[in-house]
Amino acid sequence: LTLSGKEILFWVIKRTLMSKLIDKVVVSIPNKDKSLLDITNRFKVDVIFGEETNVLSRYEQVFKKYNFDNILRIC
Repeated sequence: LTLSGKEILFWVIKRTLMSKLIDKVVVSIPNKDKSLLDITNRFKVDVIFGEETNVLSRYEQVFKKYNFDNILRIC
């Protein structure tokens, strides 16, 4: 899905990085969705891969790896 010629994820990451309230951006995507790596690499954000049908397990991976106090899901 695109908006003004760019993937929606591009706009979401770009705007999220502009926030002064967010310390780190981590994108959690399904294992098979490697096409999004071009976007995440462009913005130098971390990526967690996991099961497509188990979003909760991807959240758990993020918590374990980064030990965040809070997570904000942006869809």
